[in-house]
Amino acid sequence: MTEYSPQRLPWSKLLVIAAAALHLASCGSAQNQTLEPALNPTELTASEALPLLRSGQLSVEAYATNLLDQTQQHSQSFNAFLAVDRAAVLEASRQADTQRANGQAQGALFGIPIALKDLIVTRDLPTTFGTAHFSGYQAERNAPLVDRLLAAGAIIIGKNNNQELAYGSNGYNAHYGQQLNPYDSARIAGGSSGGGAAAVAARMVPIALGSDTAASIRVPAAFTGLYGFRPSTGRYDLSGVWPIAPTLDTVGPLARSPQDLTLIDSVLADDFSELPKLNLRNLRLGVPQTYFQVSSSQEMRKTFEQFLGRLEQAGVTLVRADLPRARELTDAGLYPILFHETYPAVTAFLSRWAPETSIETLHQSLGWDVKVLWDEFVMPNAPGAIPEAVYRTAIEEVRPAMQKSYDDYFRQHRVAALIFPATADSAPPANPPNPQETTIDGKTVSIFVNDENSSPGALAGQPGVVLPIALSSQGLPLAVSLDGKRDRDRELLAVTELLATLLTPLSPPQL
Repeated sequence: MTEYSPQRLPWSKLLVIAAAALHLASCGSAQNQTLEPALNPTELTASEALPLLRSGQLSVEAYATNLLDQTQQHSQSFNAFLAVDRAAVLEASRQADTQRANGQAQGALFGIPIALKDLIVTRDLPTTFGTAHFSGYQAERNAPLVDRLLAAGAIIIGKNNNQELAYGSNGYNAHYGQQLNPYDSARIAGGSSGGGAAAVAARMVPIALGSDTAASIRVPAAFTGLYGFRPSTGRYDLSGVWPIAPTLDTVGPLARSPQDLTLIDSVLADDFSELPKLNLRNLRLGVPQTYFQVSSSQEMRKTFEQFLGRLEQAGVTLVRADLPRARELTDAGLYPILFHETYPAVTAFLSRWAPETSIETLHQSLGWDVKVLWDEFVMPNAPGAIPEAVYRTAIEEVRPAMQKSYDDYFRQHRVAALIFPATADSAPPANPPNPQETTIDGKTVSIFVNDENSSPGALAGQPGVVLPIALSSQGLPLAVSLDGKRDRDRELLAVTELLATLLTPLSPPQL
């Protein structure tokens, strides 16, 4: 992580500022001293912190200072952040405390520090998009979703490291280093939103906003013991977010509670409607098997079945039925759309947000792993470039067929969501001999098997949620995923909050 501020303050000066801020926090008003002494603010979820911040039991400045200290201590260990402006965060937190003291209106995210994936354009912090080319790039305006967060009272704490241009799922970045897992720093945090996942899991921030084209929120959430939410495609404004494929792209939160997912959804979707009232004994969930469990490790399958048993004991009805044509349609649709749309989408993005950079110039500066993919599939006349006819078939026939498969499944089986293992196994080791491979039950397999279960929902545009359910025999998080009904995001969030009542929170990582 690099410490960034408009004045380019050296670390020594920033440490002096930090010490002064800590002293001021310790000398705060009496109402800021009523927080229970044993409470560690870094362990608070956003939903837990919010009433304390609103009431003044916990000052925004004290809360932000604790998180900044946690970030300074641990970010480098996990390559979680690329930029943090400590002075600006503390100034914003002091302003929030003043607003509260003066009785001014408090937004839905009042005083909540949030980290942003470094694909999301910001005016006051640099945005690298994970590239070397854009190191130090600073936009003239925020992405609209950033302004929406700020208007709701959030404080942007920094920009998270991510896979270059979000083009991958193992969190590797040739320029800024691989994002690592707080549960075991010899393991990956996943990608491409791995920096945000590491930051939330390591208690540097309660919420991080990532992006997900095929699996890039849900896989990191699963590997690091978090809740992760991919909304229905099109639910949030993506202007100013680096694109891969507009048909598939989304942004969404990573957090340590399902209530935090709902909180962010309310703000970004401008949807403050109450969640549907659900009951475990009236809940029906579909359990697809053939596609969604074929790659799972023995431990993942066992843990998943144990969780299903708990659901049944609580009264949930499980319908074991496969999602028709899942593999056939995913293979025919997802990557043809992804690869075909990248070039025009990036070209259009650059023309609006960085017109001085051409896609050809950017292409030449890419790290080896992303450049290999662009050379093969993305650039004009690339040997694996997707023909227009194949793309049109994927968009006009394959994707609608996948959407119909989901729609029919929900209607025929009368289920609220599909449930399945989030990944094939727990987080793989970092820096393997071959970064495209991992080992499951002693067999060498493609590392992309961990993305498989997220892919059908991404193609269809369904909302998806990851829930952490257990720690493996090696102390690594294991998780399940839910795919919900398209454009019924609040219903899926209600299911998530309901199932979370059956879960014991995972033990935090030992940092």
